[in-house]
Amino acid sequence: KREWLRRELLQALNTLVQHHEAAQRWTDAYHFAWRSVEIDPLREVAHQQVMRALAQRGQRKAALDQYATLCRLLHDELGAKPATTTTALFEAIREHALAAGDVRSAGTQTVGAKPTIPHNLPIQHTPFVGRQQELWQIAARLSQPECHLLTLVGPGGVGKSRLALEAANHQLQTHADAYPDGIHFIPLATVEDNEQLLSAFATALDFPFPDDLLVQAERQAALVAHLQTKQALLLLDNYEQLTDFTDLIVALLTAAPHLRLLITSRVPLHLHAEWLLDIGGLSYPTAADWTAAPWAASTMPWTGESRSPVAFEAVQLFISAAQRVLPDFTLTDQVAPAVARLCFLTQGLPLAIELAAAQVRNVPLAALAEAVQRNLDALATTMRDVPLRHRSLRAVFDHSWMLLTPALQQLFRRLAVFRGSFTAEAAQIVTGCTPTLFGALVANAFVREVPEHSMTPRDLLRERGSRYLL
Repeated sequence: KREWLRRELLQALNTLVQHHEAAQRWTDAYHFAWRSVEIDPLREVAHQQVMRALAQRGQRKAALDQYATLCRLLHDELGAKPATTTTALFEAIREHALAAGDVRSAGTQTVGAKPTIPHNLPIQHTPFVGRQQELWQIAARLSQPECHLLTLVGPGGVGKSRLALEAANHQLQTHADAYPDGIHFIPLATVEDNEQLLSAFATALDFPFPDDLLVQAERQAALVAHLQTKQALLLLDNYEQLTDFTDLIVALLTAAPHLRLLITSRVPLHLHAEWLLDIGGLSYPTAADWTAAPWAASTMPWTGESRSPVAFEAVQLFISAAQRVLPDFTLTDQVAPAVARLCFLTQGLPLAIELAAAQVRNVPLAALAEAVQRNLDALATTMRDVPLRHRSLRAVFDHSWMLLTPALQQLFRRLAVFRGSFTAEAAQIVTGCTPTLFGALVANAFVREVPEHSMTPRDLLRERGSRYLL
């Protein structure tokens, strides 16, 4: 909810700035734009508004200094450079070329205004929670000239798709000029082969294949030719079942130098040009946090304390999801320990948290936490608009399990005997696996690295592995 309120405030401030710009009330425009910068120092459009307002008030040096501040922030935080529209505004101010008619007024677009580009990004009906570091990392990588393929890798239910969509929306809002040919979302969850992959591209890009192209190779060549000169960002969602079908991706990387591909997958594509970003769960309380005082104190005022559960992203998501089914839900001192425990048991996995929060109308939270501790099958939903593979943690595991080779399935079963962390060397001694095979299990997000170079089977999956223990 806090993130939703922050977004609403920034949008309101942006509207106020535009209103005062249109009326040429530059002092008021400056104050509201500066407030936006204080709230989100990386909000480039707000820096543009501050620069315009300062320049129109005759404070040209301050406007140029603001550009320098933005350059430093983007470089230090994201390793990025300002958008070309921001640089154009800077140059106009530096060259004394910014007159009253150069700035945006009602119904017009001029220097520094955000360009309109085509996109098909779906509307999100729930607030985005946390992940600020990951958003910065994605933006930083996409700003690198050498990065044409960025894959977000993580287990099912970790929120890769939602994160990628948020990152794409961020690009739309702040770097639209880098993608004049659009930002396009291509869902692939139901796609199973190369022919269906071509059709998914064609549908999302509104590119009808000529009727005389019946051979798959010819259709792929036509699609590549269509994209060859495009400056666009393509978001390919749920690619994990298509890792044997990468010919199209390779062809695009070879022929389309201005194209950027942002992919979500449970496994890497294993391409030379691929940049990887591992996605884990949201930050969550530890067992020590939810069992120790003052967490368990019945009179603890949760907000405002350094150990407050709302400091954790997983708890923030639980509150947001719970309030959709129970609008009056609040994090009282009575329910906070149970919420913290649920977030710990689910290891900050967004899907698991949302499945748990959806039950607050019918199940006491303490009882739900006990049920989840005994059996993760307690986390399930019958919501019709949730994909079948996301309606329970069992479904998530089964979908991921089917992507493993028999050798990897056998290895994971044997690793389930470990309680706690273990070294890669110990795993190889106990199971007899090769380093390559063990590395493949890590790449498939069934094993994660923990501090001191130890590994652990992802706890949410360990129970499944134990059921098939050899």
